[in-house]
This record gives sequence, structure tokens and C-alpha cells, in this order.
Amino acid sequence: LDDQTALTLFETGGLDFMTEIPSLELKRFSSKPEFRLFPYLKTSYLGFNVTKFPMSSERFRRAIAHAIDKRRLVEAIGGIYTPASSFLPKGMAGYDPRAGLPFDRIRAQSEFRLSGVDTGAAPVRLELLAYNLDKNRVMAEVIQAQLKDVLGVAVSVELYDPKAFRAQIDLGAYPLWQGMWGA
Repeated sequence: LDDQTALTLFETGGLDFMTEIPSLELKRFSSKPEFRLFPYLKTSYLGFNVTKFPMSSERFRRAIAHAIDKRRLVEAIGGIYTPASSFLPKGMAGYDPRAGLPFDRIRAQSEFRLSGVDTGAAPVRLELLAYNLDKNRVMAEVIQAQLKDVLGVAVSVELYDPKAFRAQIDLGAYPLWQGMWGA
């Protein structure tokens, strides 16, 4: 079910339980008595196709990681999630809050310069593949804005339904994609 259909079914009694509420509806639902928060061992991540330039550059990938402020991502999708630093979410064995690369504008720009990706001839352009769901669209737009602001990288967002999304990843058609992993 898409987000809006599930929400309509829930509100009309056709669905008893929802594990996720569309981000744009969180404020409206959080004040309702039936609203409950519970641990959800799921992590969203940004995947890279490292077989093709410019994603084959480790420094460029680090530049992207440092350019994304995960707290802003969380705020944009309702503020009830915990920013992730690794695949393992807080609460799972092996979780280490020191893992991952923090948001750091200066380090992002330094890694970008050292990557050799920006030749100055033309702006760097990337495509970001995402599920066509409310939360994923919002996160993709935040990533798009942050990469433009911090690195000057122009990102176009391409939204697909889950089946077509998976096929695009298998084809290696996009340099970046949003992924999800859950326990």
C-alpha cells in the first residue's frame, strides 16, 4: 500500500495498525491518543554505485557523507527518529555511536577538492534514486539541498515504485540511491 492509502484505511477503521505514518502527517497524528512510539530497528542509508566515476572516488564519497547533516534529515521527516551513524541502529548488539562520518562542512569541501571530481569545467551533476514514498521524497530533497549548499553538486531526484526501484539498482543505472535496512 502507498502511504496515503494506508493512512486513509487506518483513519476509516480498515487498518488496525501502522508501523510508519507519512512524515507530513506526524504532527497531526502525534497528539492523538492512539499514537504510540516504539523502537523500530531500521536504518535508512545512502548507497553508492562505486563501479562508476565519480562514486569510485573514496574522497568524493567521504565528501558526500560529511556534507549531509543527519539531524536536519530527521527534523524534515518529523523529528521522532534517531540520526544513524551506521547500519546497526541503536539498541542492536554491535551498535557503535562513534561509527560513521559526522556532518562537517569544512571537511566535506576539503575532501571534495582532493577527490579530483570537481575540475571547474562544469558543475558536478548526480542522480539520486529513491522510493516514491513521502518520507523518502522528503529525505531525497534534503540531501539534494545539502549537497548543493555544501559542495555545489547538482542532484536530480528520480522517484520509483519499489519494484522499479530495485530493478534500477540491479542495472547500476544511478550513482546514488536511498536504501533501507532493518532487523
